[in-house]
Amino acid sequence: MKKGLSILLCACLLFGLCACTGQNGAKSKETTTVSTTASTTKKPESTTKKRKTDFRNVCWGDSAARVKKEETAKFITDGSDDTVGNMLCYEATIAGENTNLTYCFDKNDKLYRVLFDCTTKYTSFGQWKNCYDNLKKSLTTKYGKPDTSTVVNNVDQNLIDAAGSQALEYGYVSYIADWKTNRTNIRLALMSQEYKVFCSVLLTDKNHKDDPNDSGL
Repeated sequence: MKKGLSILLCACLLFGLCACTGQNGAKSKETTTVSTTASTTKKPESTTKKRKTDFRNVCWGDSAARVKKEETAKFITDGSDDTVGNMLCYEATIAGENTNLTYCFDKNDKLYRVLFDCTTKYTSFGQWKNCYDNLKKSLTTKYGKPDTSTVVNNVDQNLIDAAGSQALEYGYVSYIADWKTNRTNIRLALMSQEYKVFCSVLLTDKNHKDDPNDSGL
């Protein structure tokens, strides 16, 4: 939980800079004729319409109880933080990558942020970059071409060149891609914090507004 929270806070800083079933068609002609004759008798329509979700099975603004009901991934733990709010944590797989999935809720118990943090312990730049590229490809398939995609140089280029393949681990460079929909901001980030590399996907409710009475003063 502590690692996930640390990554979530870091990713948030970066953001300041992500049934009706028909009759069996194999029936005989006789069955089809009967069905046509009885077509005037309709089955009552379901009073519960399937809602349009923002991702997975949930919507922005859902309560923690609703998310618990809808999420089918393995539950890990829950917790809270003064900055992030209440959280629910799960183990989930996206685009073949093992992740910790964290749902964040504001003080009104409304879902406003979600983090997928890759948990595989990659040991080389090439492995981490493949992880990033794999997630980027999956997100592009779902949301289209990213609005922005860039490599951020955090130090002078001479230091980056000297570090070579360790530039990512040292925190000298970060890889960022952003998508925007009508309701969601999505950020994919590959970066390092205190020499620990992480790759994460952060989704934020585009229409969520912070409580104006919670100034932190």
